[in-house]
Amino acid sequence: PPEIQERIKNWMAGKFYLFDNGYVFEEDSATAVIKCFEMCARRYGCQMFLIDNLMSLLTTSDEENKAQAKFMAKVKAFAAKYKVHVLVVAHPRKEKAGNTFSNDTVSGSSVITNLADNVLSIEKPNIRVTKNRSYGETGYILCDYDPVNRRIYQKNLGDRMVYGWDHNGISVPE
Repeated sequence: PPEIQERIKNWMAGKFYLFDNGYVFEEDSATAVIKCFEMCARRYGCQMFLIDNLMSLLTTSDEENKAQAKFMAKVKAFAAKYKVHVLVVAHPRKEKAGNTFSNDTVSGSSVITNLADNVLSIEKPNIRVTKNRSYGETGYILCDYDPVNRRIYQKNLGDRMVYGWDHNGISVPE
């Protein structure tokens, strides 16, 4: 509802910045995204970045796989330089029903998952970890969906996250 959206918007003020690469006119989108990320890391102290999605960001390239590899290397260097996290959404290839996701399933260059520190597959509502560079642990995370808060949460931990907006007035969706 609009009143809840307004509460969330006020809570997020100064915490969330959106860059729409549809409005880039002077340079390629990939370069513009990295420049924007660098400015946000320096000016606002941003520590978490999201690229949604890699395939649409680089679709104008004649050599898409090379462009993806080059961009992912820039993203990796940016994350290391500023000590930040970058989440990159990369969609899988069309697979036969019942096939299990693997890192090779990601559409495009293999560099996407090779350079990534972690690779997650969202299997509504659950999450499969297929790469974990820090600890090496992979596997399945059972999740559940909370219709009141409209969030996915880790099932064995319950929905413990309390956000700064008031939950009064939120109705369960039909």
